[in-house]
Amino acid sequence: MKKTASILSYLFHPLLIPTIATWLFINVASYWFMLTDKGKYVVLSVVFLFTFLLPVVSVPMYLYFRLINRPEMETTRERIFPMIFTSLFYFGAYYMLNSLPLPSFFKGFMLSAIIIIVIVLAVTFFWKISAHLAAIGGFAGSLVAFSLRYQEPVMYYIIAVFLASGTVAVARLIKEAHSPAQIYTGWITGFLTSFILVMYY
Repeated sequence: MKKTASILSYLFHPLLIPTIATWLFINVASYWFMLTDKGKYVVLSVVFLFTFLLPVVSVPMYLYFRLINRPEMETTRERIFPMIFTSLFYFGAYYMLNSLPLPSFFKGFMLSAIIIIVIVLAVTFFWKISAHLAAIGGFAGSLVAFSLRYQEPVMYYIIAVFLASGTVAVARLIKEAHSPAQIYTGWITGFLTSFILVMYY
C-alpha cells in the first residue's frame, strides 16, 4: 500500500499541478485563450519550466549544500529553503505570463499558486501543512470558480479533481506524511485561495 501511495504522491506532486491545470484550461477553455497554437505551447512551456523543471533541477543543489537530507524533504526544516526558491520561480512564471494577452482568470490562477506557496511556507515555520493537498485544493478551487464565473460546463473535470483530492489525501495518510488536520487545512487553504483569485481577479 505504501508503494502505491508513493506513486500517487509523485503523480500528483504539487509541482506538477500548475502544468496539469494549465493544460486543462488551455484545452477546455480554448475560447478564452485567444492565442495561436504556438502561443498556447509557449504558455504551457513557461509554466512547465518555471513551476516544475527549475524547482526539480534545483534539488541536487539543495542536497549539495545540505539544505535537505533527502529529495522527499520530509521534515519541516528541509522544506523552508526549497519553498522560498520555488516561490521565486513561480513568480517568474507569473511575471512572464502577465505581459501576454491571457484571460484574467488564468492570471488569477497563477497568482493564487504563488500565494498558496507563501501561505504554506509561512505555516511551515510552526506546523507541517500538506503541500500536496494545498496544490490540488487550489486546482479544485480554480475549476469551481471558473465554472461559476463563466458558466462553463466543466462539472466532470471538477468531479475528477475532487476524486483525485481524496485519493491523494488517502495516499498521504498511508505514507504517514501528515495528520488528517494537516491534510484538511492544506486542501481548504488551496481551495479558498484559488477560488477567490480566479473568481474575482
